[in-house]
Amino acid sequence: MNRRKRNDMPFLLNLSHDIFDQVSTVAAEQNVTKTQFLRQSIERNLSHYEKHERPVYHRMFVQGLA
Repeated sequence: MNRRKRNDMPFLLNLSHDIFDQVSTVAAEQNVTKTQFLRQSIERNLSHYEKHERPVYHRMFVQGLA
């Protein structure tokens, strides 16, 4: 039985059948679990947001466009 790490937080995620099938396919291709793939995907998206999108939103807020 796998046990969560102490600092991991459980999170319920509902996906459409199409997205779930894509996640399953890619996880199998990469030989990782769906959970590992989703964690990696979320980390990548957060990194992209911090580097590219957040500065844009910040500039818009400062300029009063938001």
